Amino acid sequence: MKKLLVLLLTFACFTAASAEDIELQAAMDQEDFENLTRHIGSMITFDPNAPADPLGTIGFDVNVETTLNIVDDDADHWVNATDGGDASQSILTYRLHVRKGLPGKFDIGAMYSKAVNSNFQTIGVSLQYAILEGTVATPALSVRGTYSQLMGNDDLSAYNGSVGAFISKGFLMLKPYGGVSAGLTHMSEDSDKVDLDSASEVTYKGIVGLQVVPFPFLRINAEAGFSDITQFSLKAGFRF
Repeated sequence: MKKLLVLLLTFACFTAASAEDIELQAAMDQEDFENLTRHIGSMITFDPNAPADPLGTIGFDVNVETTLNIVDDDADHWVNATDGGDASQSILTYRLHVRKGLPGKFDIGAMYSKAVNSNFQTIGVSLQYAILEGTVATPALSVRGTYSQLMGNDDLSAYNGSVGAFISKGFLMLKPYGGVSAGLTHMSEDSDKVDLDSASEVTYKGIVGLQVVPFPFLRINAEAGFSDITQFSLKAGFRF
């Protein structure tokens, strides 16, 4: 498991090293901007990268995460969103998560994310409700709503809201999970090079993940998300 984590992190840093900042070019048209909105929306969506079971009233966890976002660097909307058209095949982001259990099977969460090789940051919040808490014999089932907002980019303003349903089931130290979500992203441009209308685009995402608990307080999650872009995430943290 340790070798797998090191390999994926090394691959993420290597493939993301050559990305360029997002900077709209004069060649970008309205269709390109709408396609870019969907891709940006997929990247900034707050995915807590966690199974469906609740933390409980006194539960609390804090985690760090790295996510590799795979993009189509030959697509017009990416070529026209980078200076010189030199887009990378991947954008690497780091995230800090915190999540707190509440009475009534609710969890609240917050995150801050920064792109390592591009010029944007993201903040987000989440609220989750466990329909089923999960037992030895039955899975956990939850619904989750999130809100996230793009920051730190001079050319773009964007926010995303999403809702989803998730299921998980533990087996000893392993807990596989999965889910589906739908999100709405609204994005507008503030560039001097183009004059485009704001765009509102819907994105759908499917996720599969695995949580490993090697020690009582330590959680390691690996997750893949499939939407307009593909994402691979690793998260590690402590639960109290």
